[in-house]
Amino acid sequence: MEFNKIERIAITSILIGMMNVDNDVDLREVLYFNQIQNTIGITQEEFEQGKEQNILLSLVLIKTMSDNKKLALVKMLIEMIKADGKEAPQEMQLFNIIIESTGINKLL
Repeated sequence: MEFNKIERIAITSILIGMMNVDNDVDLREVLYFNQIQNTIGITQEEFEQGKEQNILLSLVLIKTMSDNKKLALVKMLIEMIKADGKEAPQEMQLFNIIIESTGINKLL
């Protein structure tokens, strides 16, 4: 699936937020992010912008994506949550906030 630059930055921001929400970034989460980075073509510049982008802005941008792209993001988020072998309550809370604030919950 092709994501544009703005979408890739927003996805980066969201995934970084998910990795950090439990205050324990696991190597497996980093490796999974690297896989996503290569798969959807996130550049180093986009990564840096995603690190700095406010997650609320990212949520607004995600809300404007097509349904197929939103569903692809859900898969990325679920895999990120599972990547470290544990589902922290903070990860599940952030996941619920993301899917509800972007309208993804209506697609599931």
